Amino acid sequence: MVIFFVSVGMIIAGAGIFVPTFGTVDLGFLVLATISIITTLISMIGTIRFAQKSSIYQSSVFGAIFEHTGTISWMNYIIALIVLWIAALVFGAIVGILVTIPVLGWLIAFFLSPFWVIFAARYMTQIYESAPAPA
Repeated sequence: MVIFFVSVGMIIAGAGIFVPTFGTVDLGFLVLATISIITTLISMIGTIRFAQKSSIYQSSVFGAIFEHTGTISWMNYIIALIVLWIAALVFGAIVGILVTIPVLGWLIAFFLSPFWVIFAARYMTQIYESAPAPA
């Protein structure tokens, strides 16, 4: 599902070559950024629904995804994603600095990465479970 939206966004952004520009920002880039944000908002909840319900169909029922996100509160959900994004930037900066150390830094980064993935998945699951899920 996510790959579909990203590929559609890339096609639209690629078509942005032929779209007039506004200053230095290409309209295709703006469309791609908008689609990326919307895809992120939908896919995070969709992925968790897929894991909990074990059904691909349940991961793409947009009505249930939007209803659940509304139950969580869009403001709380977006703030949670921003907090996760900031934490990812900090983690990425730390790992980026560590990677400059040959071999030892690479090993440390290699072993830290799974902890980040587990943290991010658990964080989003806690946000998802903060409100009762619709049927």
